[in-house]
Parts: sequence; structure tokens; C-alpha cells
Amino acid sequence: MRVLFTVLLLIGFLEGGQKSKVISDVTPQAKSANDCVKGIRDFNVYVDINSSLADTTSLHTKLELKLRQNGIGISSDASALLTYTCVALDGERRTTIAYTCKLAVLQAVDRVYPTKLRVVAETWTSTPFAATVGVDKFKESMESSLDDLSNEFLNAWYSVNPKE
Repeated sequence: MRVLFTVLLLIGFLEGGQKSKVISDVTPQAKSANDCVKGIRDFNVYVDINSSLADTTSLHTKLELKLRQNGIGISSDASALLTYTCVALDGERRTTIAYTCKLAVLQAVDRVYPTKLRVVAETWTSTPFAATVGVDKFKESMESSLDDLSNEFLNAWYSVNPKE
């Protein structure tokens, strides 16, 4: 969790700096965000949810299975990391939970300005998803959001990696 937080802070720094220029090592001439996943055949998958009401193992398995069913490999040695991150505001006495989540690809890139530096950065991200649901519907809502966001990722991935 701390590593992911550090990476997200780093990403915010890279995106916030007006003079920062990031060039992907995988696709240096990327014309769109989808180009950053071109040619990637394997991903390492990571699911991070800050709520005790969520079953991260189940969501991790569902995401890996969906990728495998669509011809995408899963490997702990992959150069790209596909993350499903969810931040929920819940408490002991709440009857509803507000949460936001997104799916993102993290890759090693070269930060060119002011000096060349290799960093990990978000190279593709889904449309952020936010919802408020009853506690009893939280698990179902999380599964639904993961399904929608993974479909968005697969559409982006197939747009630059057509089926052979």
C-alpha cells in the first residue's frame, strides 16, 4: 500500500509539473493513451482496496481471469502493472458507502526534463468511477465497476493490439 501511495504521489508530481516531459520506454512516439499499451502481451495485476468490506482476492481473480479469457497473459515478471485501485469512505455505523475506483497501467518511463530519470508512471488510465451504495450492495457494486473498467481497458488494448 505504501509503495502504491508513493507511486501515485510520483505520478501526481510528474503530471503537475508544467516543464516535465515523460516519454514512454515502450512506445516513445505514442499518439494516444491507448498507444502506451501497444505490444504489451503480459501484465502483472494488483488490486488495492482500502475497505474491509471488499474481497480483494476475489476481485483480483476476476480481473486476471477476464484478461486471460481475452488472450492477455498474467506474469509477476511483466514489465507493465495493471492496477485496480479503490478508495472507500466507510465506517462502523454507516449504512451507505461512497467510493471511487479506477484501472490503470503503470510502466517504467524516462522523465526527460530537467535530467533523464527512470521512473514508474501511469501510462494509461480508465475513466474514474464513483458511486454511493448501501453497505449490503457494496461487493456487488465493486464487481460491477471492475467489470465496466476492465471492459474499457480491453477496448483500449484491442484498439492497438488487434486479434490475430
